[in-house]
Amino acid sequence: MNNHFHSSGPGEQNVAQDDYAVALSHLEQSLAISQELGDKKQERMTLNRISYLHKNHGNYAGAVNYLEQSLIISREIGDKKQERTTLNHISCLHRKQGNYAAALSHLEQSLRISHEIGHRNQRVATLYTMLYLHGVQGDHPGFLRCRELIRQENGGNEAINFMDDIIWSAGGMRQAKHMLWQLEHSERILRAV
Repeated sequence: MNNHFHSSGPGEQNVAQDDYAVALSHLEQSLAISQELGDKKQERMTLNRISYLHKNHGNYAGAVNYLEQSLIISREIGDKKQERTTLNHISCLHRKQGNYAAALSHLEQSLRISHEIGHRNQRVATLYTMLYLHGVQGDHPGFLRCRELIRQENGGNEAINFMDDIIWSAGGMRQAKHMLWQLEHSERILRAV
């Protein structure tokens, strides 16, 4: 479980009671205390909790703002894994807002970090998300580039069926699914020639 978005602190207890203002007040007090103490990890965790609160109330811009502050702290303290995770969360919020270019930008940064720290599974998961985003935008070259990178990560093996399942299971991705089908069909035609 990611502890930066889940907690049983006083702010989250109030969220369960749908008392947004009280929860936000508690979290802002916690943030001020951690800043006063210079506790960067606690400050980052509180920023993430505030972001989570905003996200749950549909305030995606506010959520991104707090995650961007958390991202700065992760970079300051050199926590690459948390930096990557925060970039992924920011990307997700941009996706929810339909801002695919910003989502891709954050995923590309996350992908670079995954390479740096040697997390192959995270690289593949990030590439699949990027594949989807290129697909829903109708960006065929970007889609093909991600598809090839996925193949390379998988040792050159075909991953079509697995990709197909992932793209389809994410829901609402008919354009990406259709692009994948077109790609498979065009490859079959090229092989037959």
